[in-house]
Amino acid sequence: MRKKKIYTTHDVCQAGYLVLKNHPPELMDRNGKIIFRFILTDSLFKDLSDYNNGAEVKAIHLSFVVKKLESQITATRNKIGIGLWDWD
Repeated sequence: MRKKKIYTTHDVCQAGYLVLKNHPPELMDRNGKIIFRFILTDSLFKDLSDYNNGAEVKAIHLSFVVKKLESQITATRNKIGIGLWDWD
């Protein structure tokens, strides 16, 4: 069985763009920081390239997805016991 390649980012806007392109993320804790984890496919790679080259997206759609992801970050932090202002 081939091991799946994974792409991770902490950039909520980039993650939001990928969600709009139908790439569901998994949120995970990495040393007290919440990151977005995606299965790296040819489609995801193409969408990352488009994002990095300034792909256009409707601001209202992206802002809605980003707000949803931010609420998921808060829920994940609460679930694992990391407070919003815990910097240590």
